[in-house]
Amino acid sequence: TSTNGKTVKWGKVFRSGELSSLSEWDSIRLDNLGIKTIIDLRTNQETLTAPIKYTKANILQIPISVGKIADAPQRVIEGRMRKGDAGVYMEDEYLQFVTDNTDQFAKVLEQFQNEDNYPILISCSYGKDRTGFLTRRLGYSPGRHHGRLLDIQSIYRYESFS
Repeated sequence: TSTNGKTVKWGKVFRSGELSSLSEWDSIRLDNLGIKTIIDLRTNQETLTAPIKYTKANILQIPISVGKIADAPQRVIEGRMRKGDAGVYMEDEYLQFVTDNTDQFAKVLEQFQNEDNYPILISCSYGKDRTGFLTRRLGYSPGRHHGRLLDIQSIYRYESFS
């Protein structure tokens, strides 16, 4: 409960990755959660390659580019970057990621102002960079709710939701 007496609502916002190959059980789980809106943060190329097959929610594609974030692991493997430098590299890339996608993040945030969109599932390819950044920003704000605004429940799909 916050200092103004408001309570965090559970089961309103979820995050996930890899929604393009849902099993029957995965779809049932989404049905049971009552997901009304899926905000797909993948690029146009990603959605063409692996479209979301879940049809019981309004899918809003708001593409956010990850820039060179995906390059870091390969740079380490190839010896072009030391592991210790990867953290600094990623910090710089995340800053660029935000400044390059300000309008897109604003479009996403607009979706949370409409009560008819809830429950909302935010998704990208792996649910960690774009989705992780966004849900971290949604879930916490200094001075409110002891920092917590929303309960963001994670549903990761690597092999299945379970």
